[in-house]
This record gives sequence, C-alpha cells and structure tokens, in this order.
Amino acid sequence: MPNKNVFHISHYLKDGFRFVCNATYHVPTGKWIYSDLQETLMFSKHCGWVYAITSDDIIVKIGETGNPLGIRNTKKNSLNVVVESTKSRLGRLIYFPTGTDFVIRQALANEENIKIYAKKCMPVKTSTIIGGKRKQLTPRPNKEVELAYLDLFMELTGKHPKLNKARK
Repeated sequence: MPNKNVFHISHYLKDGFRFVCNATYHVPTGKWIYSDLQETLMFSKHCGWVYAITSDDIIVKIGETGNPLGIRNTKKNSLNVVVESTKSRLGRLIYFPTGTDFVIRQALANEENIKIYAKKCMPVKTSTIIGGKRKQLTPRPNKEVELAYLDLFMELTGKHPKLNKARK
C-alpha cells in the first residue's frame, strides 16, 4: 500500500468505496448535518451497503446496513436534507440518542473533517428447499463484506478502526 497507514480511505477507493457526504457536528442539537452530498448514492433505493466514516481521511468506523443510505427530507425548514429516521443508515446516524450512533457522534464531535464513504454490495441469487418447495432467495452480502474488512484491518495492524468495538 502506498500510504503506510492502512486505515487511509485512499486504499479502498479501488474496492468500490465512493464519497457520500461530509458530516458536521451541530453543537446545539447534538446531531450531524450532512453537506456536499452525492445525491445518487445518498438517495439510492439500493439496500445493502458497507460504509466507512473517516476523520482526516482515516477510517474510524466500518459498518454495514441493509437499508438505504438516506431518505430525502422534503421539509423546508429542516437542518438536514436527510430524514432523521431508522429507515436509513445515515438518517439514523444523524440523531439516534443512544448506542453506536450516539457514541460515533460524540467521539467525533470535535473533528472538522468527517466524511462518509459507502460501497454497494450486490445481492446474489440462490435457491433452497423450504417446506418441500424450491424457494428463490436474494441474500445480501453486506454483513460478510463488513466482516472481511474488519478481518483485514486486524490482520494488517492487530486492531480494528477506533470506533469499531469488536468484529461483532
């Protein structure tokens, strides 16, 4: 790898990670505000992503979702163009008051160069027998892709990104 820091996002752009948006901590509300959105990614209806949150281009969190990245907010006086909702990953990350989302926002509250990247994970069709009948399934590999990145970081450095507590 050209850069000695294996957590640098530049190493993973060739894997398909694309810039989605910048995130800024809004002190009065404790929420994130997204800017410089790549709308085709943010508002894609695709479900199945691995995302990377970076601080100064260093990956601090790898995660996955089976939801869309964001849902467009149509309210005129909203701080965000993304709906605050558990129905999208970045919509939940904006505001959720507990757990991983809260920990991420708090840990990065004083950072100025937060960016979010995402990699689309394509479903793979398969079939199985259920109740004696062949059933077509479309599993989404986003969880396995996330784990593969966590395993890679552990193999190369002996640790995960700083906001990933464990492999899962």
